Formats: sequence, structure tokens, C-alpha cells
Amino acid sequence: MYRIAFLLGLIWTAVPITARTHVDFDRAYDFSRFHTYAWRLPDADTMNQLMQQRVTAFVEEALAARHLKQVKAGGDLLVTYRVDVQVQEQFTTFTNATGFGPGWGWGGWGWDGWGSSSAVSTTIPYTTYQRTLIVDIIDAHTNRLVFEGVSTARIRSRPEKNTKEFAADVNEIFEKSPLR
Repeated sequence: MYRIAFLLGLIWTAVPITARTHVDFDRAYDFSRFHTYAWRLPDADTMNQLMQQRVTAFVEEALAARHLKQVKAGGDLLVTYRVDVQVQEQFTTFTNATGFGPGWGWGGWGWDGWGSSSAVSTTIPYTTYQRTLIVDIIDAHTNRLVFEGVSTARIRSRPEKNTKEFAADVNEIFEKSPLR
């Protein structure tokens, strides 16, 4: 029983838990001249409607905190996001062996006494799902991408945890943005 708990503990620690967030933006742009934004619909739906509403609300909240006002059409910026999901196969191998080497065996004790032992290896396959949240902000007048925020994290089995992580990811993306 303890061996199973130990194996599960090692599997749990082998999977990255924290989100990785990166941003890229056009440093030549004067972001202080932007005051309004409109939504551009995402290309593909990879989330259920409830999670889409939550992520949209998180992005709107982050933009409102940066004094940007949402308009239905004709804003200074176009905002869109998408979520990509990747399936990752992982394998963990555990070996329980005493080894082969110096010890008691043929010829007595020590280096002269080589012996054999048994070893058992177990490989456990498991699947994890990684999600990548990409937030794009486009200058509506020139139709040029001026900001992109990317956050990658593991998908959880509970929607509450995913919701909290999406909120934290959106906040981290906009903390690193030039929008003030």
C-alpha cells in the first residue's frame, strides 16, 4: 500500500503544476493612446460556454482595470483569445532492485564475491492535458497585432480549479502588458 502511495506521489510531482506566462508586444507603439476596445470573435471553440463566459469576464475585468472601455464596434483595439489543448503522454518507470556488484556471492565477501540479484521495473503510462491561453490585442486602425499574452498550464479535473487558474493567468498576462 505504501508503495502505491509513493508511486502516485512521484507521478504527481513529475507533472508541472504552475502556469508559464509570456508576453510579447510592439515596443514602438504608444499604448497610452488606446482608450476603447471591441471583441473579435475567436476562431475556434475549445472550451464549454460556461468557461468561455468566465475567461471573457476575466479579460474584460483586466482591461477595465487598465481604464479601457468596451464598445460594441469601432474601438481602438480588437481583443480576442483562444485556448489550445494538447494531449501529453507521460511515462514513469520505477525499479526495485538491490543491484549486481560487490557483496556476498561466489568467491566470498567483497570485490571477489560477485553475486546476482533480481530487479523489477514497472512503467506507468498516464495522460495529461495542457492548455495554452493566448490573448491577442490588435490595433483596430492598422489591423496589426500589438500585444500577445500566452499562458500554459495543466488542465485540472475540477472546473473550480480551472476557473481560478484562468483568472490568475489573465491577471498575470495583463500585469506584464504595457497597458496601464
